[in-house]
Order: sequence, then structure tokens, then C-alpha cells
Amino acid sequence: MRTYLLGAAFIVSLITFATPSMAMTCTARHKECIEFCQKGRPGSCTNYCATALPTCMQTGCWKTPQSNKCGYSKG
Repeated sequence: MRTYLLGAAFIVSLITFATPSMAMTCTARHKECIEFCQKGRPGSCTNYCATALPTCMQTGCWKTPQSNKCGYSKG
């Protein structure tokens, strides 16, 4: 039961992570991404942040397994 609750809590946090945030620049979104990973699951999570930043700087879109949102300024 405890494992189920932990899994459910992680899924809720991913949904929260995937919702539009207050970050309006790629660098601010990257900072939020890293902070999120440090609270939960570092490792592959921080790798997703590192991969998403240069793409965001080129396209204005933040793309990770948890989030796919465009409209960020490239700063």
C-alpha cells in the first residue's frame, strides 16, 4: 500500500511539473527543472533538463518526457 501511495504521489508531482509554470524564459524553466529533480529523482531527470535547455534556446519549446510546452523566450 505504501509503495502504491508513493507511486501516486510521484505521478501527481509529474502532472504538476508538466503544467505551465511561472517561468517565461528557457533559463528560468531550466532552473525549475533542476530544482524539481533535486527534490525527487536526480539522474535521468537532470539529464532531461540538460537536454531540453539547448532545444528551448533554439525553438522556445521545453520538451521532456514530463512536459512539452512552447512559448518560452530564448533568454
